[in-house]
Amino acid sequence: MEEDLCPVPDFHGHTDWVKCVSVFIGSDGHPRIVSGSYDHTLMVWNVESGLCERTLQEHTDLVTCVAVFMGSDGHPRIVSGSDDKILKVWNAESGLCERTLHAHTHWVRCVSVFMGSDGTNRIVSGSYDHTLKVWNVESGLCERTLQGHLDDVRCVSVFKGSDGTNRIVSGSSDNTLKVWNAESGLCERTVLCTYSVIGVVVFVGSDGKNRIVSGSHVVPLRVWNAESGLCERTLQGHTSTVFCVSMFMGSDGHPRIASGHTNDTLKVWNAESGLCERTLNANNQDWVTCVSVLVDSDGHPRFVIGSGKCVKVLNLKCFDLIVGLRRRIRELEEIIEELKCRPPGEDYYREAEKDFKERMNDMI
Repeated sequence: MEEDLCPVPDFHGHTDWVKCVSVFIGSDGHPRIVSGSYDHTLMVWNVESGLCERTLQEHTDLVTCVAVFMGSDGHPRIVSGSDDKILKVWNAESGLCERTLHAHTHWVRCVSVFMGSDGTNRIVSGSYDHTLKVWNVESGLCERTLQGHLDDVRCVSVFKGSDGTNRIVSGSSDNTLKVWNAESGLCERTVLCTYSVIGVVVFVGSDGKNRIVSGSHVVPLRVWNAESGLCERTLQGHTSTVFCVSMFMGSDGHPRIASGHTNDTLKVWNAESGLCERTLNANNQDWVTCVSVLVDSDGHPRFVIGSGKCVKVLNLKCFDLIVGLRRRIRELEEIIEELKCRPPGEDYYREAEKDFKERMNDMI
């Protein structure tokens, strides 16, 4: 059953499809969203006001991927990839492009950021040229090229291995996931799938072991053991292409997975059990092409999605309140129906009226 959400007003400004979103905290302590679009631009939005604070315009083709990291000066940076075959590093506060990274020979389709063993940030990008590249953020130099995929690299994520060393997991149209040692660049594991992998994210299970979640055009989400490469569970529920996956910690301290697909819905999964806990309707009549999660101080997530030409923020706390109100309304309707079936009685009606008022006060 799909449930409608209670969103804040949509963020309108892009003139073509929104392909990627990410969230970060500004130097003023307030959350921001950065979105990338097929209109060749990125936009930085103030989550609270809904206003676009700046537009980043230097890409000459579709902006397909974005990530955010903290610079060595303590200020946030944005890295974006594009079909113009380059990556750009932007100062998130000023909107200035600080660095342009050239090396890929085809469209850049995915990007992630991690801290190297030397304490310097690295960027890893995947491309239709079948490779991944690892870049030094400070110098802008490509330090290594990861070769092994036989088709375009569609998605990438980074996690800490059991030995404390960074690992990169990449998904490709060659129907494989590959796990790479981020320091050496060696491919440590290839997971054979039966589908093109277009979304990937990693979480730590209750046993302390890493799990990989993969999304695809044609089959359900799957959860893989990052150490063994074995598929541990299949998440049944999506009926069409899963464009995006993201991970967040629930208010109970357990990991959740959020996934978006072509019928305007998000699904929230319990990462441990594989059960779908909610199906959420984004009310936009368009594909959910990207998702990021902003967790409030009280532990409630806000889902940031790209759908059509707009960015939407969906507040799960508001959704929970609506569910509670609907439940109370049903209770009141049951009281009314019961009253209709009883003969008139002054004492009974006084008691029912009191009960009705108490329930109404609880709802307000």
